[in-house]
Amino acid sequence: MSESSIAANGRFDRSVMPKVHIYAPPVTRRFVLAKTCPDCGKRTRMLGWAYEWHGATVVCLRCGREWQDGEWMPLPFMRGARAHNIAEAKDRWRRGSRHNV
Repeated sequence: MSESSIAANGRFDRSVMPKVHIYAPPVTRRFVLAKTCPDCGKRTRMLGWAYEWHGATVVCLRCGREWQDGEWMPLPFMRGARAHNIAEAKDRWRRGSRHNV
């Protein structure tokens, strides 16, 4: 925090604060794939969401691995990360694929 952002009375000067814009595009298409998972190597179902101007996000329902725009996404370092990915994908599918709901 710079000294110029604090006014003489000790309050925060909002005119020098940066503006933050978060872009979350709407889902244009959601789909189900039945194919062999590259990670677990087994025939499985995958849930996917396509976005305007972005690649698709796909989650394997057997092993929980996620791909975004064809790139393998790392799993978070936590217990039950794969089960969490599967549950989150199913929940998102049931909600109608809306962001932040």
